[in-house]
Amino acid sequence: MAEKKHQLTALGIAYEAVIKLGYTHSKLARLDSSINYPTLRNIRDGKEMKNATERFYLKLFFNLINKEYERRMVNGGVGAGSLLIVMKNILEAELK
Repeated sequence: MAEKKHQLTALGIAYEAVIKLGYTHSKLARLDSSINYPTLRNIRDGKEMKNATERFYLKLFFNLINKEYERRMVNGGVGAGSLLIVMKNILEAELK
């Protein structure tokens, strides 16, 4: 099966990870009033967006992943390795 277009970008990888952590679009919107549903759908669909918008969402998603990583490390480290791999993949995709 071919990968979805958004899974090839740093933002797409981060979006997938945040969704797998249980964040829905409505939960994300409650976190920050700057988040809007159309932009989340554009990220999900792999559509182009402005650099500033992409940076904002990438930073938000990366911080949520990091927060979950830190929580898992405090609670014995179960599953923390997989989050480190996701963070590494995000950084590698961003550097390409």
